[in-house]
Amino acid sequence: MQKIVNKLAVRMSVVLVLVLVVGVFVGGGVSLVSAQTSDETPDGQARIWARRLDSGNVEFGLRVDSRGGVDETFSNRFLVYGVAEAGVWYASEPKLVNLGTGEAGPRVVLRILARRLNSGNVEFGLRVDNDKTWLPDARYFPYSSTAVGSRLYSSRLVVSVPGSESPAMVESGPSGGGCLNGTAVPSPLDNPGLVSDCESLLEGFKAMRGDATIHLAQEPWSGGSGDSPPLWSVERDLTVTSDSEETGWSYREFFDGSLDIEEGARVDPVTNRVSWVEMVRTLRGSGVVPASFGNLEGLTYLRLVNYESVAGPIPDSYSNLTNLEYLYLNSLSLSGPIPSWIGNLTSLKGLILSRGLTGAIPDSIGNLTNLTKLSLNANSLSGRIPASLGNLSNVERLDLSNNALIGRIPAELGNLSSVQYLYLNKNKLSGSIPSELGNLNVWYLNLKDNPNLTGCIPASLKTYTRTYQDGTVRTHDATIYAPDGTRLRGTRDNDNALWCDDES
Repeated sequence: MQKIVNKLAVRMSVVLVLVLVVGVFVGGGVSLVSAQTSDETPDGQARIWARRLDSGNVEFGLRVDSRGGVDETFSNRFLVYGVAEAGVWYASEPKLVNLGTGEAGPRVVLRILARRLNSGNVEFGLRVDNDKTWLPDARYFPYSSTAVGSRLYSSRLVVSVPGSESPAMVESGPSGGGCLNGTAVPSPLDNPGLVSDCESLLEGFKAMRGDATIHLAQEPWSGGSGDSPPLWSVERDLTVTSDSEETGWSYREFFDGSLDIEEGARVDPVTNRVSWVEMVRTLRGSGVVPASFGNLEGLTYLRLVNYESVAGPIPDSYSNLTNLEYLYLNSLSLSGPIPSWIGNLTSLKGLILSRGLTGAIPDSIGNLTNLTKLSLNANSLSGRIPASLGNLSNVERLDLSNNALIGRIPAELGNLSSVQYLYLNKNKLSGSIPSELGNLNVWYLNLKDNPNLTGCIPASLKTYTRTYQDGTVRTHDATIYAPDGTRLRGTRDNDNALWCDDES
């Protein structure tokens, strides 16, 4: 009996020495350590494992202790050590994992995060349902001191289903914050452009108001109005989705449960670059117009609305956005002139710039022949209306109201064959109303609050014609506001003196 006791004591001593050796071997901090698993553990307990390969890369996986030590193997589970940028999180592909002891046990979608540290070691964590990041206490793999092929384990994680709380949960992601590339960008080594876009988004959001967290939706949301989307954010978190349909909008959940679907950013599924950024009031910003958005080479839509405390000029970096189709910077505190390079963004279909801009309207805007909407209202623009605006043959809505524009209305505006809404009110325009405006087919024309305008309104503007989808053409009364503020409504208006004779 004594011999058996002695043998057990020796074995326990060997185990203790091995544990101490591992603890000393890995250096400062608690690192990934080997440990035996129990066959009987509560649902949800798991450990991350890692090992160094002959190639020098690090392979990682998950052992589910609550299922008796079952190994779960993930796709994209190798950290390419020699290429991985220090401090950047990489991730496995998502996998549905059963954390319970039976088929009815809790199931969650997991990713394993890994990043190379400046020390040369590798840190690991878990991402649960793209919702929360979980970091075990022992999560550092000692790269340089680990033998090839040796598998080391982290400390145990008690992983709960999304929505529950746990001491291991990290609300803002792994330490250091910033753009969690392992989560926000799938296969970041293969998508360096999207990694860069993610960083530019965060930098831009920070310029507008503090830090923000970006997530990437894996699938479009198709739930009902009472369901939560796959990813949401509260207060200042922003969502980047990978879908290009309307269901791929980003979402923001308010404390009352309502959803705002016009917020955040979107990734084009073909180019795999950020193509859409829309911010409407949510950040309550008090910063500056973000120049970093000019780094988003694939951007086709940029809309920043109702940020009265976000100030500054239109960044020159936006001249790089040659794919941009819509640029809406309205209800900001803009300053400075409209840059002349705006005429180089020839893909633009919609351009809205409002509040605070000064100087003249650049002639180069006439180069934007794809525009269907141009609004420069509510600024302090001065000088004359450039005749080049007459080149905008596709523009349907032209709004130059609420400025300090002077001089005559250019006769060239009579070439705007597609315009339906024309706002020139509340300026300092003078001279006679050009007869060429009679060539227009407008539903709405506003010339009021220009006390120095003279002459009459071409009678041909009394009505406008509209072609419907079935091919029928109908004539309707137009709505015209004369310079003195009188509202003229087609032939029903009795003040015929404001209309030009047909032969004049």
